[in-house]
Amino acid sequence: MEQFLASGQKYCLVCNTLRWFKISRFGCVFACRCPGCFIDFRNVLRDYVNAVNLGERQVEFVPVISGRVSTEHMKIAQVELDLLEKAVCLRFMNTTSEDALQIVSGLPNSLGQWVATVDGYFRFPMESLDLLLHELKMASDVNGDPLYINEPSQRSLEIASTSNTQRNFSLSELLPARLFSALHQHQIDGICRALMFDGRVLFADEMGVGKTLQAIGTVAALKAFPTLVVCPAALRHLWVEEFEKWLTDVIELDDIHIISSSSNFLSIKDTPKVVITSFHMAAILATQMKSRVWKCIVVDESHTLHTTLEAYTDAQYTSLLCDIGKRSRYCLFLSGTPSLTSPFDLFNQIDTISPGLLGRNRCEFALRYCRTEFSPYFRVWESTRGVELYSLLASTCMIRRLKSEILTDLPSKQRVLLRVPEKVLNIQEKGNSFQEKYATSWRKKSDKIIEVVDYVLTKYTKVVIFAHHIKLLDCLTKHINEKKYTWIRIDGSTPVSSRATSLSLFNNGDIRVAIIGITACAVGIHLTGASCALFAELPPDVTWMQQAEDRLHRPGQEKRVIFFYIIGSGSFFDGELFARLCRSFQAVRQATDGVSSSLTASYASHAVSLSDEVMDVNTITGRYAGTSLHLTTSASLLFRISPNTGRIHVSQAKKYLTSLSIDEAQQHWSLSDDFSRQLTQFMLNIEKLSSYEYRRLKFSARWFPSDFTWKPEKNERKTAFRYSHEKPLLGRVFFWKVNRRHNYSTHSYGALLSSSGGSYKPLCLECEHPLSCTLTISPGDIVHTDHDTDMFCGGSCREAFYIKRSGFAVRRSVREADKGICSCCQVDCETLCALVAVATTRKDRESIIDQMHPHMRHYPNLFNRIVEHPVPGNVWNADHILPVSQGGGEASMDNLQTLCVACHLEKTISESKMKHKYITKESHRTTVDVSSGHFAFKATRRVTAARVQCTQDLLSFSSKDTYFFFFFCHFFFSCCPFCVMKVPFFLYY
Repeated sequence: MEQFLASGQKYCLVCNTLRWFKISRFGCVFACRCPGCFIDFRNVLRDYVNAVNLGERQVEFVPVISGRVSTEHMKIAQVELDLLEKAVCLRFMNTTSEDALQIVSGLPNSLGQWVATVDGYFRFPMESLDLLLHELKMASDVNGDPLYINEPSQRSLEIASTSNTQRNFSLSELLPARLFSALHQHQIDGICRALMFDGRVLFADEMGVGKTLQAIGTVAALKAFPTLVVCPAALRHLWVEEFEKWLTDVIELDDIHIISSSSNFLSIKDTPKVVITSFHMAAILATQMKSRVWKCIVVDESHTLHTTLEAYTDAQYTSLLCDIGKRSRYCLFLSGTPSLTSPFDLFNQIDTISPGLLGRNRCEFALRYCRTEFSPYFRVWESTRGVELYSLLASTCMIRRLKSEILTDLPSKQRVLLRVPEKVLNIQEKGNSFQEKYATSWRKKSDKIIEVVDYVLTKYTKVVIFAHHIKLLDCLTKHINEKKYTWIRIDGSTPVSSRATSLSLFNNGDIRVAIIGITACAVGIHLTGASCALFAELPPDVTWMQQAEDRLHRPGQEKRVIFFYIIGSGSFFDGELFARLCRSFQAVRQATDGVSSSLTASYASHAVSLSDEVMDVNTITGRYAGTSLHLTTSASLLFRISPNTGRIHVSQAKKYLTSLSIDEAQQHWSLSDDFSRQLTQFMLNIEKLSSYEYRRLKFSARWFPSDFTWKPEKNERKTAFRYSHEKPLLGRVFFWKVNRRHNYSTHSYGALLSSSGGSYKPLCLECEHPLSCTLTISPGDIVHTDHDTDMFCGGSCREAFYIKRSGFAVRRSVREADKGICSCCQVDCETLCALVAVATTRKDRESIIDQMHPHMRHYPNLFNRIVEHPVPGNVWNADHILPVSQGGGEASMDNLQTLCVACHLEKTISESKMKHKYITKESHRTTVDVSSGHFAFKATRRVTAARVQCTQDLLSFSSKDTYFFFFFCHFFFSCCPFCVMKVPFFLYY
C-alpha cells in the first residue's frame, strides 16, 4: 500500500519512522509512531489518482479500485499470460469494443495472428509478448484519454521462461499394491502431478472426485513421515480409517495417533508416523505442534484457512498451520471449494504452498489480481486478471478437475427454486444486521416449509433436509417425529463418534429422513442413499451450498439428484442472499476453473415442480461383498481390532493381509473358505464380550487367534500402592496458575522441581518426570500458563491426573471409550437420551424409552427423571467395576465402565447386600477387630447380628484377655471425647 504515498509522505520527520498501512476503526490510514498521527488513505488515493491522470507519476501497474475515489474509470490494457496455453491475453477496460478492435487492428503483423474470444480477450502467441507491450505503450491514448498498460507479474514471466520437463513416475513401485489397485486413472494422474510439484500442492478437485485417496497416495509415494493431518473434527474418523485401510502395509497401527482432546497430546517419547487432529485442537496445542519437525502436513478443507485483510487478524490455527506448512518439506492442501467468496481467500493457502507466488503480501495480491474498494474500509471483490491467476496456479501448485470432466457416468443434478408466500409482506429492514435478518427469515414462511416437507416426502422414498438454525432444525424434527417417519438428525451437538452409525443407517437402512445442519455436517460425509435434498433455508454462503449438494451428488449415486431451495416470494432478504450466492459462485469459478460460470436454477411453485414418480433407492453393494482371501499356507490367522476405528486387521505368519470394517467382515459369514471361517469365529467371540471387555481388548495392542479367550492383563501393583511416588525433592515447589478463558476461575497447582546443574526443571504433575520446558523457574515461583497441557509430559498423564480429580473428566473419558453403550444390557444410552430430548410430548418420550429400554419401567423414579429431564446424567453413570468397598477405589479407565441408571442401581443394591453379608460373616480374631466390628455398620434395630456376634466373641475370651480388652477400651475412650458416649454400650455387653 505504501506505493500510493508521495515521496514526501513516506517518512515521518517527527518520529523518524516510515509510515505503514493499517486498518483502524475509522477506516484505512497510514500511521507512524506518533500517537494519534494518521493520514487518511482516501486523501492519499485522491492525490495518487490526480497525479497519475496528470502524468506527474509514472506507474508500472494501475490497480483497479472502485468507490468515490477510484481508478476503475481509467482506460487500462490488462496483459495477462496464459501459462497453460502458452499465449498472451489482452483485455481492455473502460473502452468500447469498437475502440478495442481498432487498437488491435492497428498493431503490426509481426505480432502474429491474433484471435478474439467471446469473453472479450485478444489472444497472441507467447513469443510476441515484448513486442506487444512495446506497441501498446506507443498507442498511449484512446480518443484523447491515456491508456495504461498493466504488465504480467514478474513471477509469471519467470515461470514462462523456464521449461517444464515432464518426469515419469512408476506409482506401482512407489505405492502399496492394494492402494495402487484401488486408484482410478484420474487419481493416478493427480498423484503424479503432485509429485511433479515436489509434494507441495493444492488438491482442488470438485467434491466426490477422490482427493483423500490422492493425498494418502502422495504421502505414501514420498514416504513423507511423520505426517500431520489437520481436518474438521467430524472428519477425523474418516482420515484414520482411510490410513488404516490402505497404508497398513507401510505403517503399523500404533504409528497412527489421533488427537481428539488435550488428553491425547504427544509426549517427547511418542514418535508416531501419522498424527490426525482438528483445527481447534491444533490451535490449543500450538506449542507442541511447533516444537515437532513434520516432514509433511496435510490440511483437509483448507478453505478454512481464511485470509483476512491483515495478517495479525488471522485465526490462531490459520497462522499456526501456515507457519508449519512453510517449514515442512511437503505440504498438501485439500479443498473442493478453495475460494469461499472471492479469489482473495486463496492467498493464505497458495502463499503457504508456494511462498511469494502471488506477491510479497496479501495487499499486493489484492491490488494486482482483484478489484478493491476503500470506502472507508478495505474490501476485496472479484478477480480482474482471472486468466493469469488461474493459469499461474494450475501450472505451479493447483490440481483442479470437475466431476463433469472425470465422472462422465455420474447422473446429472438439478436445482429448483420453490417460491412460497410469507405470512407478512417482507420489506427491506434497515438497521438490522445480516445475522438478525437471517435468523428471522425462515419464521415468516415456517408453515409453507412444513407443507413442502410433507409434499416432498410423498414423492421420494428418502429425503435429506438441510437447515442452518437450531430452532428450525428443532421445528423440522418435531414435525417429522409427529408424522411417524423414521429419521436421523445430525447437528453440531451430535457426537462425532455416533455420526457414522447414523449415516450408515440412513444410506443402507430403512431411515427415510436425514435432518442435517448445513455448517455442522455438510463436509466429508456421504448421503448417496437419497436422490432428493430440500434446503429449508438458503445456506449462509456458496461454499456451504456446494459442499452440501456434493454430499448427494458424488460417486455411488445412481439416481438423478434434485435439490429444492425454498425462497419467500415477497422476501427482499432471500432475493438479495440468492443474488449474493450467484455473484460469489461466479467469482470463485473464474479463479479456480478459469471460466466464467453462473449459478443455474429453475423456478417453480411447490405444487407443480415435483416429479410424480416415487424415487426408489437401490442398495449399494459393498466393495468386499462375496470376495475372500486365498490363504497360501495353513498357518492360523491372527486378528487385531483397531483402537481408533474398530476395523479388524488380519495377519498370518507375521505378514499383514488386510483390514475389514465390521460391515465388510459380516459379509464373510455366508462363505465357507478357511479365511471366512476363522474370521467368523473371531467375530462370534467378540460378540460375547461386554462393552468394557471389548474396550480393554481394543486397547490391549495384541494380536489374537480366532478361538481366543479374553483374559485382561492384571496390574502389577495393588490399588493401595498405585499412586505412590517417590518425592526426593520435597521443598522445591512452585505453582502453576492456569488462566481460564470465558470468565472461568483460574486454578493453581503445586508442582515439584528437580535440580540440574544449578538450575531447576519442572516435573510432570502426574508422573513427576522432567518436562521439556524452557522457562527459568525457581522454588516458590508462580508460573502463568494459558493451557494446562504445559503441566504434563503427555496426554496420558493429563487424562490420568484429571480422572482422579474430576467427575466430569471421568464421564467424558468413559463416554469416548464406550460410546454410551451400557456394559450390562447393551442399551445405547447416548442415542436414547438424544431421542427422548427431541421428543416434545411426554407420551412420545415414554414410548421411546419403552421401545429402547423397557426394563426401565421397573424403576418409576428413574423412568420419570429421564422423561422430565432427558440429560445424559439421568440416563447413564460411570461405574467402578470393582466396588470401592472391596478395594476398587482406583480412579483409572481400567476400573470404569458405562452402566445405564437401571443397571447401576441393580449393581449398587447387589453390592450392598454382598457388603452386608461379608461383614456379618466376618470372624473377629483380635480385640481391635471386635471393638471396630461393634460399630461396623448401622441398622434400624438396636440389637443386630453383628452386635450379637461381638457379644459371643467377648464371652469366649479368657478372664485375662477380658481384663486387657476393657483396659484398652477405657484408655481409648478416655482419649476420644467423641467416643465417651459409647462407653455404656460396651459396658452393656
